[in-house]
Amino acid sequence: MKKDYLEELENDETIMEIYYKFYMNVVTAIIHNIKGLENVSDAEYRQYVKKTTKEIVNKTNKEVLKTNNEIKKDLGKTMKKAAGTKLNSMKEIYEYKKVPLIMTKTQLDIVNSAVSKTFKEIKKDNAKLTSNAKNEYIKSVNKYSEELLKGNITHQEAVKRATKEVREKGIRMSYKRKDGTVVKVEPDVAVKRNIFGNMKEAGQQINQNVAEELGTDGWLTTVTDHARPTHRVWQGRMFADSPAGKIVNGRYYEPFNKYADELNDYNCGHEAQPVFLGIAKPEYSRKELERINNKTVRYKGKTISDYEGTQIQRRMENQIRHTKRNIEALEKEGLDTKEEKNRLQKEYKKYREASKEMNLDQKYRNLRTF
Repeated sequence: MKKDYLEELENDETIMEIYYKFYMNVVTAIIHNIKGLENVSDAEYRQYVKKTTKEIVNKTNKEVLKTNNEIKKDLGKTMKKAAGTKLNSMKEIYEYKKVPLIMTKTQLDIVNSAVSKTFKEIKKDNAKLTSNAKNEYIKSVNKYSEELLKGNITHQEAVKRATKEVREKGIRMSYKRKDGTVVKVEPDVAVKRNIFGNMKEAGQQINQNVAEELGTDGWLTTVTDHARPTHRVWQGRMFADSPAGKIVNGRYYEPFNKYADELNDYNCGHEAQPVFLGIAKPEYSRKELERINNKTVRYKGKTISDYEGTQIQRRMENQIRHTKRNIEALEKEGLDTKEEKNRLQKEYKKYREASKEMNLDQKYRNLRTF
């Protein structure tokens, strides 16, 4: 499939690196303070917890401020670069109308507005991370005490059990999807989805602006690999801008507004580009689209859609990243990682075997931590 500005944005790892550092710094601070309980007497316990809770709050506040500053530096550059790629994808219709392909003030304003909106949302979400980190620390402290009261357990094992959730899931934050659904995800995922969603919205506004400026009368939807089943109905097709549809050269084009809302579905990588009906040609023939849309894979003896297969891969990739972060957090505090490393090898093996059985490419990029 042809690369586009959304794929370019999705593959930008700068944001992932910034938030991975945030994650590791806060999580290892929590583990370090839990580990320190080993040398605290019963009389000192309350004072220690009070003092270290304040330290976690201060640490997280500093990390949030640092993260905000780093994001602010990169965000405008990242989104403007994506907007430039987006505009260049419409080179053909600019050439057809003999209009210079230059980003207009209106289009630049759309991008700047998206950058401003995204940064405000990021700052708002980041402000909640301090209370989340504090809650996770107190939860881990209580868990540590509970584990030791059970008896017959080493301090090291109590630390591992007490910090298991924060090591594996990190400091969670809420992310609101376009449909209003709220999900709790890791900060890097929430922020990346935020940037992706706002850039896609800005991209569609640029498309609309180009359509109005150049006078196009139709839309061509892009094609993505392994699209969700409900989106396969309309991907790669041309539609009329008119709400009543349009007949051009004896061919009827359905109205685009019939499917337009589905472009806003969570994490959808499709977009609609302005075209001149009767002149523009689709990227894929009907036969090629049928082949793309009807792909299936075999998994555990059952036939499933390739979309379902990729969702199985994504879940496995998430688990592998969790385990790798878990290992790194334990190593930073000098704790035993044998159990986690054995788990990681099993997860790698399961991922390789599943990908091979489904004949789907292994996404090594998705297995990375930074």
